[in-house]
Amino acid sequence: MNKLNSAAIKNDLYCPFPLASPPSTELLVGDTANWLMLNALSPHEKHANIIAQVGVDYISCCYPDTQPRRMQELSRFAAWNCILDDFVEQGHLHESPGELIHFLSCLKYVCEQEHPYPQPTLGIMENQPLVATITEMKKQMGRESNPAAMRNLMSCTSHFISGLIWEIATNIRGRPLDINTFCALRTHNSGMYMAIAMAEYASDAVLSSEERANPILQAACKSLMLVLVIDNDIYSYAKEHSNGHGVTSNILDIFQRTRQTDLQGALQYTITLRNQSLLCYQRLRARYWPEPDIRIATYFRGLEDIVSGNLVFGNINARYATPDQAPSRTTEHGPHTLRFSGGAIHIVKTWTSDSQLPHIIPAIAWWWSWLE
Repeated sequence: MNKLNSAAIKNDLYCPFPLASPPSTELLVGDTANWLMLNALSPHEKHANIIAQVGVDYISCCYPDTQPRRMQELSRFAAWNCILDDFVEQGHLHESPGELIHFLSCLKYVCEQEHPYPQPTLGIMENQPLVATITEMKKQMGRESNPAAMRNLMSCTSHFISGLIWEIATNIRGRPLDINTFCALRTHNSGMYMAIAMAEYASDAVLSSEERANPILQAACKSLMLVLVIDNDIYSYAKEHSNGHGVTSNILDIFQRTRQTDLQGALQYTITLRNQSLLCYQRLRARYWPEPDIRIATYFRGLEDIVSGNLVFGNINARYATPDQAPSRTTEHGPHTLRFSGGAIHIVKTWTSDSQLPHIIPAIAWWWSWLE
């Protein structure tokens, strides 16, 4: 791969979508924290409030037009996902990968049950709060949404858990990731499909089976959601290293190692790939859906809100910040930068590049083939 021309490329994050100001969330945070404590998902009130703030901030930023009742259910669901993520990374099974894979496989089983109102345990790990609460959420959220949206959300949650299992297996294998495997793995386990499913749940803009199988629509969705994956890696990079993780599966570490460059050089590769993916989405949408009907237009708007909302979330929430990266909720018209190790990255409305970087990554190059 040719070196990027550092003189010609600025480290700007491209986002043509509106960046909303963070909403007021105090009441919803309190409700979600109480729910976490009631279901034994948090050990104490302080932890419950921290996790609740993460869930509520993420949902209110990324799904801003959600009805209040569904906003409550999605906030709880997002908080549950935070608990699951922390359990995988820091829980008592973290040092026992075989036991952790068994637990996650059981959780997948529960998520995949077709019956709309499964028994609280299905006979599996009946005392595990993560298992008990996901079955209860399936019942409650099923009442708030159409069955197709709920089935899709649980299917995508199972897909997300499969990705976690893949990542554990990769860690056991003990070999560093290359950029192609990163793109395959992280688009599988980052919650990409789950984020899309939550947008469908929030808006009722649910795709048919035929639409969901459309490879061009899949390419458009995947190219946009890779942006979400990369933005997460950018704003969580400093926190990952401050926790003593050393070299991680973060895309910035992968580019530093595989391109034999420093952090700033890795950032250029990372942002180029990210912005090119966003341009790919826009070009696919413009070519194949120039005048979509209301349902498809709502669907695309929901995906775009996730990307722009995640930039806002990355600035206002402290979950992925280090002590010297104080989050800010005071921006009047949305953020103009995204926090990063040693500084901030500008968010811009326009961006161009002739880089061929995505085309040499087999896991994602096929997205661009639909534009040829």
